[in-house]
Amino acid sequence: MSTTLIQDQPVRPAQQSGRSRASSCLWAAIVITVIAGVVLRFVNLDRKVFWIDEAHYSIIASGHRYTDFQDALYDGHVFSVAELKSYLRPEPASGIREVLSAKAQDAKHTPFSYLLYNWWGNWQGFDVCSLRLLTAILSLLALPFLYWLSLELFESQIVSAIYVALIAASPLHYLYAQEARGYYLWCLITALTGVLQLRAFRLRKNSAWLSYSAAVAFGLYSFLLSCLVTAAQLVYSIYRQEFEGNRSLTRWLGSVALALIAFSPWLFVLIKNWNHTLHAWSWVEKKFDAATYAMHWLGNFGLLFYDLNLPRSDPSVLLAGLTALLLTICAIAFLWHGQRRSTFVFVVLLIASTALPLLCLDLLFGGRRALTMRYLMPSWLGIELAIAHLLAQLCINRAYLARQIGLALITAIIIVGIGSCIYCTQAFTWWHKVEGQEMLDVAERINSRRSPLLLIDKAWCLSPGRVAALGNLLTARAKIAIVAGSADPNIPDGYEDVFLFHMPESYVSKLRSKNNRALSRDAKLGDSLWLARSPHSNPSSSPSSLRLPEQPLTGVGKR
Repeated sequence: MSTTLIQDQPVRPAQQSGRSRASSCLWAAIVITVIAGVVLRFVNLDRKVFWIDEAHYSIIASGHRYTDFQDALYDGHVFSVAELKSYLRPEPASGIREVLSAKAQDAKHTPFSYLLYNWWGNWQGFDVCSLRLLTAILSLLALPFLYWLSLELFESQIVSAIYVALIAASPLHYLYAQEARGYYLWCLITALTGVLQLRAFRLRKNSAWLSYSAAVAFGLYSFLLSCLVTAAQLVYSIYRQEFEGNRSLTRWLGSVALALIAFSPWLFVLIKNWNHTLHAWSWVEKKFDAATYAMHWLGNFGLLFYDLNLPRSDPSVLLAGLTALLLTICAIAFLWHGQRRSTFVFVVLLIASTALPLLCLDLLFGGRRALTMRYLMPSWLGIELAIAHLLAQLCINRAYLARQIGLALITAIIIVGIGSCIYCTQAFTWWHKVEGQEMLDVAERINSRRSPLLLIDKAWCLSPGRVAALGNLLTARAKIAIVAGSADPNIPDGYEDVFLFHMPESYVSKLRSKNNRALSRDAKLGDSLWLARSPHSNPSSSPSSLRLPEQPLTGVGKR
């Protein structure tokens, strides 16, 4: 059970009254924070840009294969926005088989979350708001499991309540609670596997171990990095047997063996497509110099509690990161001195589960694996668990100064976190939506024209999510063609304004030499976007105002 670091002393009536008032204020703050955090997760779900990875998710969850998408649209013909958007919705006869077939081509992510979103989309619709609504609901469902996890560990309601409040107020959790992707499902199942493992050790019943086995299987089918969480749980099980005499390691191994048998069909798919899977993860191998890596790593700590969409190099972000890091170190030290060793080991292993292996890979081979915040979700859950224990121990301490420090820290974390979430609700894009701002800028230019044609280099569209996310921002007036940048320019008739997006310089030069259109480079986007205007065209409007689709399928609302 949870213990304090200060020995019991006689409590005077005045002290007891002060502690009672502080406890009442604390519980009120926790309730208000959780309510505010939950409400904010459902505010402006369709406001932010529908970005590349969400478009990837939607294509596969709709049961469309990447090859079908590319074969239909990448041959140079002019197609409509409606034709493009049809690949973000399922065919009438598509179902589980089509989703699994599409996912087998991209085996780096396991299929359970895609099947879940397919089921939800067939019920509620495949528009962005509906898909993000499922994630927000999953983030809400995760809170009871996180509370339960803390209760199993610390047997303390106040620690568990503070833990849930920290999750609810965290801008990082808010961001991924509004993403049409499976990372919050991963958080939920990570909490569930932790709870069921602790419960199985406590009850020592076969039914408890079978429940844990099912949760591990669901975790592996939800996200591949769940294997790192399972490895950390193996280390914990070994510790419990070797140092505490809990003879349950054999049962743990049996439970995980059953989970691996259940996961074996997808493991076969993964091995069969191993080279493609490695290529799909190659983007994390981008190298940083040591100073830049350290700055990003420290800044990521700050984003757990403070996020105004500032660069990692911003002093306020680095200060927040340093504060969060020091708070984490103090919280781990507090766990070591104030809790059972098994509790300390569980929390530390949860923190290390994904962070440590990915950090080691970065240090050995270079890359940015440990800088990708969504890959560290179990680690962030462990850090917040340790901090919740520290704050609770300060708040229930008999020493007046300790209580005031605890209340001040909780108040500061809540105000900064909820304030960050409120600020984020009004934004159209954020740091985690890669290329989101560029796509908004491109859509602004194109949608301001009366009859625009967008030519995109096929090399830039190797990622189908890119063209799907961009096309999803355009009005029905726009037409699109995906062409080879090495080909001779051949602009069809009937389009007053032709935009060249990420076309190579050689293509632009050829167009300039053989065509009578006036070429101009975009002042903001530079060589990424060129406008080739017909000499007989009249601009319908100024491109300075963003004009979005009348029925936006994307995550961008009207201004």
